Amino acid sequence: MTWQAANDWAAQLTVGGVSGWRLANNSVYCSGFNCTGNELGGLYYNALGNALAPDPSGPPPPILNGTISAAPFINVQANGYWSATEHHFDPYAYAFFMDAGTLTIKTTGSSLYGWAVQSVDVSAVPEPATIALLGLDLAGLQK
Repeated sequence: MTWQAANDWAAQLTVGGVSGWRLANNSVYCSGFNCTGNELGGLYYNALGNALAPDPSGPPPPILNGTISAAPFINVQANGYWSATEHHFDPYAYAFFMDAGTLTIKTTGSSLYGWAVQSVDVSAVPEPATIALLGLDLAGLQK
């Protein structure tokens, strides 16, 4: 979809009764590979564990088993995903490419994918071990 269509799609999205979705921000620009300082780059490299290029100015890292590491996500395309961030040259916006872990700019009329995200405070979500201990305590089983 185009950049505007991707932004509209994310803004109207409701999943399991949860709304307030948006496209990822890519306000930190990096050229080449190893773009970890933006939301999709952080997901690609840090959370999903895709390999960093040994030399950021060199060729991209090998893609694991011919695909990117995307678990627990399904149907991740080795292609470009729009960000919500416009480039200062109109009509361009930033796009993150999952096939190589790169951030680039594309014309907003190009056809790319969208990845909806939310701004949440993950520190407020209890860890499963904490919940299990609380359950044991409530059951009177913990010393």
